[in-house]
Amino acid sequence: MKHANGSVFPILTLKAQNRARWITIFSTALLGFASVPSASAKCLSRDFRQPISRPALASAAALAAPGASGITPAGPASIVGLWNITFFADGQPFDYGFDVFYADGNELLNDVTPTIEGNICVGVWQQIAPRTYTLKHVTWNFDTSGNLSGSGVFYQTLHLSADGNSYTGTVESIFYDLSGNLTGQFAGTIEATRIKPA
Repeated sequence: MKHANGSVFPILTLKAQNRARWITIFSTALLGFASVPSASAKCLSRDFRQPISRPALASAAALAAPGASGITPAGPASIVGLWNITFFADGQPFDYGFDVFYADGNELLNDVTPTIEGNICVGVWQQIAPRTYTLKHVTWNFDTSGNLSGSGVFYQTLHLSADGNSYTGTVESIFYDLSGNLTGQFAGTIEATRIKPA
C-alpha cells in the first residue's frame, strides 16, 4: 500500500527528528523481544508430597468478596470465570494458582511454579451433569534449568457449589518423559473459590 507521498514505507516520510525517534523505539523493542527467554509451560512442578504455605497474596476472603455493585450473574451457576485454586495431596496443600474457565470450553491455569520451569497450563472442559464438570489439562514439563523434560496430563472432576462461588474436585496427574515413558503419577483433591470483580 502506497502512502500520500508515494512511499511504501511510511517511516521514510517522517521528518528526520521523528524518524530517528521511531527507529530508536522500534530498535529498542526489537532488542527487548530478542532478549526474552523462550516461554515454557508446566504446572505443579514441585514435589507434591511436600506441603507449602499459601503465597502472601490477598486473602481468599478478599479475592472472593463481592464487587461494589453486589450484582450476581443471572441464570444457573456456571464454572465460567476466574478462580483461586488450591491442590491437595494426602490432605496437605501442595500448589496454588489462578484458574480461568472460558465459556468456549477452554481453561488456563497460572500457578506458583517457578517461571523458569513454566507456570502456565492449558486445558479443555465440559459439563457432564448439573454443576459437574470434567477438565483435561495438559502441560509441558521443564527441569530447573528450563530444559524440556516431558509432559503431563491432569484429569479433573469438579463439583460446583449451588451458589456458583466455589468448587471441589479430584485430580489425577500423569507425567511422561520425552520418549513417552511414564515417569510419575498422583491423585489429589482440589478446592477453589471464585474471584469476583471489585
